Amino acid sequence: MTPELLLNKNHLVEVLQKPAHEFTKSDIIDYVKSQGIEMINFMYPAGDGRLKTLNFVINNLSYLDTILSFGERVDGSSLFAHIEPGNSDLYVLPRFRTAFLDPFAEIPTVTMLCTFFDKDGNRRKGLRHHFKAKGRPRPQKLPDKPNHRQSNGKAKPHSHAVHSAMCG
Repeated sequence: MTPELLLNKNHLVEVLQKPAHEFTKSDIIDYVKSQGIEMINFMYPAGDGRLKTLNFVINNLSYLDTILSFGERVDGSSLFAHIEPGNSDLYVLPRFRTAFLDPFAEIPTVTMLCTFFDKDGNRRKGLRHHFKAKGRPRPQKLPDKPNHRQSNGKAKPHSHAVHSAMCG
Protein backbone atom coordinates (compact mmCIF):
# COMPACT_ATOMS: atom_id res chain seq x y z
CA MET A 1 0.00 0.00 0.00
CA THR A 2 1.40 3.42 -0.94
CA PRO A 3 1.94 6.09 1.74
CA GLU A 4 -0.67 8.24 -0.04
CA LEU A 5 -3.32 5.59 0.66
CA LEU A 6 -2.08 4.40 4.03
CA LEU A 7 -3.06 7.41 6.16
CA ASN A 8 -5.90 8.73 4.03
CA LYS A 9 -9.12 9.17 6.04
CA ASN A 10 -11.44 9.09 3.00
CA HIS A 11 -13.37 5.80 3.20
CA LEU A 12 -13.65 5.66 -0.60
CA VAL A 13 -9.87 5.77 -0.91
CA GLU A 14 -9.58 2.93 1.60
CA VAL A 15 -12.18 0.73 -0.11
CA LEU A 16 -11.23 1.49 -3.72
CA GLN A 17 -7.49 1.34 -2.97
CA LYS A 18 -6.69 4.31 -5.18
CA PRO A 19 -6.10 8.02 -4.60
CA ALA A 20 -9.13 10.29 -4.92
CA HIS A 21 -7.79 12.09 -8.01
CA GLU A 22 -8.05 8.76 -9.88
CA PHE A 23 -11.74 8.12 -9.04
CA THR A 24 -13.96 7.34 -12.03
CA LYS A 25 -17.69 6.99 -12.50
CA SER A 26 -17.25 3.22 -12.43
CA ASP A 27 -15.42 3.48 -9.08
CA ILE A 28 -18.26 5.50 -7.57
CA ILE A 29 -20.84 2.98 -8.83
CA ASP A 30 -18.81 0.05 -7.46
CA TYR A 31 -18.51 1.79 -4.09
CA VAL A 32 -22.26 2.53 -3.96
CA LYS A 33 -23.06 -1.13 -4.71
CA SER A 34 -20.52 -2.66 -2.33
CA GLN A 35 -21.16 -0.31 0.60
CA GLY A 36 -24.97 -0.13 0.46
CA ILE A 37 -25.06 3.59 -0.29
CA GLU A 38 -28.65 4.86 -0.46
CA MET A 39 -28.18 8.52 -1.38
CA ILE A 40 -25.92 10.73 -3.49
CA ASN A 41 -25.50 14.45 -2.72
CA PHE A 42 -24.27 17.03 -5.22
CA MET A 43 -22.93 20.19 -3.57
CA TYR A 44 -22.13 23.46 -5.31
CA PRO A 45 -21.68 27.12 -4.32
CA ALA A 46 -24.21 29.79 -5.24
CA GLY A 47 -23.44 33.44 -5.97
CA ASP A 48 -23.88 34.39 -2.32
CA GLY A 49 -21.09 31.96 -1.35
CA ARG A 50 -23.47 29.55 0.36
CA LEU A 51 -23.29 25.85 -0.32
CA LYS A 52 -26.32 24.32 -2.04
CA THR A 53 -27.15 20.60 -2.05
CA LEU A 54 -29.12 18.32 -4.35
CA ASN A 55 -30.05 14.95 -2.85
CA PHE A 56 -30.67 11.84 -4.95
CA VAL A 57 -32.13 8.68 -3.46
CA ILE A 58 -30.62 5.78 -5.37
CA ASN A 59 -33.40 3.43 -6.49
CA ASN A 60 -31.55 1.63 -9.27
CA LEU A 61 -28.19 1.49 -11.02
CA SER A 62 -29.50 3.03 -14.23
CA TYR A 63 -30.57 6.17 -12.35
CA LEU A 64 -27.21 6.31 -10.56
CA ASP A 65 -25.36 6.02 -13.89
CA THR A 66 -27.52 8.80 -15.37
CA ILE A 67 -26.94 11.35 -12.60
CA LEU A 68 -23.21 10.59 -12.49
CA SER A 69 -22.95 10.92 -16.30
CA PHE A 70 -25.21 13.89 -17.01
CA GLY A 71 -25.56 15.66 -13.68
CA GLU A 72 -28.69 17.64 -12.87
CA ARG A 73 -30.22 20.86 -14.20
CA VAL A 74 -30.34 23.86 -11.88
CA ASP A 75 -31.74 27.36 -12.42
CA GLY A 76 -28.71 29.59 -12.75
CA SER A 77 -30.69 32.82 -12.33
CA SER A 78 -31.71 31.77 -8.82
CA LEU A 79 -28.07 31.00 -7.95
CA PHE A 80 -26.23 33.91 -9.60
CA ALA A 81 -27.54 37.48 -9.92
CA HIS A 82 -25.71 38.12 -13.21
CA ILE A 83 -27.40 35.25 -15.12
CA GLU A 84 -30.45 36.25 -17.15
CA PRO A 85 -33.61 34.14 -16.55
CA GLY A 86 -33.94 33.35 -20.29
CA ASN A 87 -30.44 31.88 -20.41
CA SER A 88 -30.28 30.31 -16.98
CA ASP A 89 -30.12 26.58 -17.61
CA LEU A 90 -27.06 25.23 -15.85
CA TYR A 91 -26.06 21.67 -15.13
CA VAL A 92 -24.09 20.54 -12.12
CA LEU A 93 -21.82 17.58 -12.81
CA PRO A 94 -20.00 15.80 -10.00
CA ARG A 95 -16.24 15.91 -9.68
CA PHE A 96 -15.53 12.29 -8.75
CA ARG A 97 -12.23 13.13 -7.05
CA THR A 98 -14.20 15.03 -4.38
CA ALA A 99 -16.36 12.05 -3.37
CA PHE A 100 -16.57 11.20 0.31
CA LEU A 101 -18.77 9.19 2.64
CA ASP A 102 -20.89 11.81 4.41
CA PRO A 103 -20.36 11.38 8.17
CA PHE A 104 -23.37 13.58 9.01
CA ALA A 105 -26.01 11.86 6.86
CA GLU A 106 -28.67 9.73 8.53
CA ILE A 107 -28.51 7.12 5.77
CA PRO A 108 -25.38 5.92 3.90
CA THR A 109 -24.59 8.85 1.58
CA VAL A 110 -21.80 9.78 -0.81
CA THR A 111 -21.33 13.51 -1.34
CA MET A 112 -19.46 15.16 -4.21
CA LEU A 113 -18.68 18.73 -5.16
CA CYS A 114 -19.81 19.81 -8.62
CA THR A 115 -18.79 21.92 -11.60
CA PHE A 116 -21.21 24.07 -13.64
CA PHE A 117 -21.88 23.42 -17.33
CA ASP A 118 -24.21 25.11 -19.82
CA LYS A 119 -26.95 23.38 -21.81
CA ASP A 120 -24.46 22.63 -24.61
CA GLY A 121 -22.09 20.79 -22.28
CA ASN A 122 -19.49 23.56 -22.06
CA ARG A 123 -17.95 24.38 -18.71
CA ARG A 124 -19.47 27.63 -17.51
CA LYS A 125 -16.66 30.14 -17.05
CA GLY A 126 -16.81 32.86 -14.43
CA LEU A 127 -18.87 30.88 -11.93
CA ARG A 128 -17.49 30.04 -8.53
CA HIS A 129 -16.17 26.58 -7.90
CA HIS A 130 -14.91 27.52 -4.48
CA PHE A 131 -16.47 28.67 -1.27
CA LYS A 132 -15.88 32.00 0.36
CA ALA A 133 -15.92 32.70 4.05
CA LYS A 134 -18.28 35.65 3.83
CA GLY A 135 -17.70 38.24 6.50
CA ARG A 136 -14.90 36.34 8.22
CA PRO A 137 -11.56 38.07 8.75
CA ARG A 138 -8.46 36.44 7.37
CA PRO A 139 -6.72 34.20 9.86
CA GLN A 140 -3.87 35.91 11.60
CA LYS A 141 -0.58 34.38 12.57
CA LEU A 142 -0.57 33.15 16.13
CA PRO A 143 2.06 34.63 18.41
CA ASP A 144 5.11 32.50 19.05
CA LYS A 145 4.74 32.84 22.82
CA PRO A 146 1.56 32.79 24.88
CA ASN A 147 0.26 36.23 25.71
CA HIS A 148 -0.17 36.54 29.49
CA ARG A 149 -1.49 40.10 29.38
CA GLN A 150 -5.08 41.24 29.45
CA SER A 151 -6.24 44.19 27.39
CA ASN A 152 -5.49 46.50 30.37
CA GLY A 153 -1.84 45.44 30.33
CA LYS A 154 -1.96 43.46 33.60
CA ALA A 155 -0.85 39.87 33.81
CA LYS A 156 -3.68 37.31 33.72
CA PRO A 157 -3.99 35.31 36.92
CA HIS A 158 -3.36 31.58 36.55
CA SER A 159 -2.10 28.75 38.66
CA HIS A 160 1.53 27.68 38.90
CA ALA A 161 0.69 24.41 37.08
CA VAL A 162 -0.86 26.31 34.15
CA HIS A 163 2.10 28.69 34.09
CA SER A 164 4.56 25.79 34.00
CA ALA A 165 2.63 24.06 31.23
CA MET A 166 2.42 27.23 29.16
CA CYS A 167 5.86 28.67 29.76
CA GLY A 168 7.91 25.56 30.24
